[in-house]
Amino acid sequence: MGRGVRVLGFAAAVLLALAACLPAAAQGRDDRARVPSLGGVDFGLDGFMPTERWAPVRVVVVPGDAPMALVVRVRTIADATQMAEVLAPVVATPGRPVSVQTLVCQAHESNEIEVSLHVAGADGVTPTEPAINRVSFSMYPNELQGQLPPMLAPDAFVLATVGAGPTLDRDVLRTVARTPDNTNRPVLHLARLDPAALPQVWAGYQAMGVLVVRGAAATAVEPRTRSAVHEWLCRGGRLVILAHEPGDEWRAWLPEGAARGVGLDESRRAPLPRAVGRLVRGDAVESAATRRVDLGPQAVGAGWRVLWGEGDGPGIGTAGAAVVGPVGLGMVVVTGLDPASTSNVVSAAACRLVWADLLAPLAPTPNVTAKGEQVYFSGSGESAAMSAAMERLLDGMADVPPVSGTVFLAIALSMVLLAVMVGPGDYLLLGRTRRRHLSALTAPIWIAAATGVAYWGPVVLRPGETIVRRTSALDVVMGDGSEPTYAAQRSLTSVFANFSGVETFRPRAPGSGGAAWRGVSPLWAWGDGGSNRPVMQLLVRPGGAQGSRALAPAPTPDEGASDPAGGVLPSPGVDLRRWTLRTFLDDGRAAAPVATIGPGSDDELATVLFGGLPSGATIGPCAALTSAGWHAAAAERRDDRWIVRIRRTASVEPPEAWKPQTVAQARYRGVGQAERWRPADAMTLAEPTGRGRSLELRAASGRWVVVHAVIDGAEPDVALGRPASERRMVVLRLAAPLPESAHGAPAPVPTGRGGAAPAEPAEEDREP
Repeated sequence: MGRGVRVLGFAAAVLLALAACLPAAAQGRDDRARVPSLGGVDFGLDGFMPTERWAPVRVVVVPGDAPMALVVRVRTIADATQMAEVLAPVVATPGRPVSVQTLVCQAHESNEIEVSLHVAGADGVTPTEPAINRVSFSMYPNELQGQLPPMLAPDAFVLATVGAGPTLDRDVLRTVARTPDNTNRPVLHLARLDPAALPQVWAGYQAMGVLVVRGAAATAVEPRTRSAVHEWLCRGGRLVILAHEPGDEWRAWLPEGAARGVGLDESRRAPLPRAVGRLVRGDAVESAATRRVDLGPQAVGAGWRVLWGEGDGPGIGTAGAAVVGPVGLGMVVVTGLDPASTSNVVSAAACRLVWADLLAPLAPTPNVTAKGEQVYFSGSGESAAMSAAMERLLDGMADVPPVSGTVFLAIALSMVLLAVMVGPGDYLLLGRTRRRHLSALTAPIWIAAATGVAYWGPVVLRPGETIVRRTSALDVVMGDGSEPTYAAQRSLTSVFANFSGVETFRPRAPGSGGAAWRGVSPLWAWGDGGSNRPVMQLLVRPGGAQGSRALAPAPTPDEGASDPAGGVLPSPGVDLRRWTLRTFLDDGRAAAPVATIGPGSDDELATVLFGGLPSGATIGPCAALTSAGWHAAAAERRDDRWIVRIRRTASVEPPEAWKPQTVAQARYRGVGQAERWRPADAMTLAEPTGRGRSLELRAASGRWVVVHAVIDGAEPDVALGRPASERRMVVLRLAAPLPESAHGAPAPVPTGRGGAAPAEPAEEDREP
């Protein structure tokens, strides 16, 4: 009995001890430090996720108990050859959730995106492993994945609005444009955005075809966001400003000094413009609250035109209810008349026609296709035409040297070595030790050795240097005293490296940079990723909020991560593999060429003198566009400079080298070196930026000429961290003010409808 009492007493003591520990254990769980985590992820624009273009991603980071430097990483397929990791650094402060704006450029064949949260490395950018929190999103999610929004086709056109009102609805988009292919499927989508949801990096606006904003909404937008809008606009963006409300807040949507000579009067009751009245017809009001828009000499000289004029047609006079004009390399529509106030009742049909006419100058440019031609994508690109043009350009750029005879000799010797060692070698070596019965064990050793020699021999023995080839579609607007010089480019780069390692691209010339890089390939990118694809790490960097002179010259950054213009920069770097071709596409600022325009002789419209080109550079096919049409041009060397002479006679059709090709022509035409690419391919590559429309608008004013030229052997504008053989070709469009003696008559607005009622959509195209 005494033994039993002792056992019971011991058990009771243990239970009491456990009971005493319970509060301490509970207290320990309450005091455990909380770590940061992902609180939510929002993709795209109002539920739309464009592909093949940079689109915004908003990530909410829930902080922990201590301040911590973190990195949000968005991982996706960039193209058929590589993965992309977009990095956005953030500092999390306890008790204050942080909304992080980052970007993603999703290949149109991919259906997965991974978002993870990491502790930042010593440089504040590189993510450390393992991740604190990781979430995978898919178009077809399982129980452990989140749902991605519907992925839009690369040729989809998103019209984003900030406070535009309910009269701008989806039916307007059906009236503005239809697809050029055989399906007649709708490709325009409407996204309504809150001012706080606008991207703070200019590249995030690539997802928008047109941005429509209320002028008064500018006060609700952060300065950094406005700077991003300015940068995007000057690089080719398309902006509509509703300035019918009192005040000058609408000017905050434009860079400092832009739209000089454009003024708005006070709001007053005025008769409806005839062009608008013809659209609204029986529902038209007699008068509406309107702010008259006046165009001064500076605005007219820069290419601004009247859309809803006081006369009978568009482009007549210098005052009206709506005007359109270029800002930098972009286009802006400013209206002092609200489309919702043009009808006696809120008529959806009437407002749809007015909105469509207002948006017509900025409508998407159709793909160049032939009758009955199938339009499809076979790789990276924002349209089928761009995909085909990229394929042809890469065919001409990828001049990879062939394998030398030394490499073949190394492979042949490895095969001979294998045959010798498996046969006579084993017979002699194992025979001396009387272990020929072990030949089945030595054979795998010889096979592995021969395989290693055959695999690594070509890599080690292959001679050659790193080859960097770059084709740039460069668009420039020369300053005329009333506005600065603007220059931006879209460049295709191929790298054939003689090393394996992580490198980055750094801008060389002052004024260049501010780029958004991505990987591209003419091949399909099917799949959900994989560890076998090399990774390019890209850093999202917002531009500076101080000042708003978009595309003003900036100092050359010492590091890729310090670009003051912001963008999506290849930093920490790109994982290059030895003797592997990698291809990239970037949009960025550019250094404008040194050019001077002057009068020509009797049979010449004007001359353009180019200086500052490398000694080996040449200027090839040339042409010029004015309000009279296309002019032939020729280039000749003068000492260390080149002069382009523009003929006075003009034709309607562009020269063959500058004529846009159909998709079939761009993809399949020609097999020779001379037929691999044409200047029109580079222009097709840049057409999604929208800069072509802006240049055409300047030319249509009769006071500008747009010089087209090919500069071969131009100065390289980016550099790797290692020596390389570099060559750059520039396909240039240079808009320059004509001498007064060469001014011509203004041409009709090249993109407007002239007040004509747009065609109604077919019955089968109507959305429910």
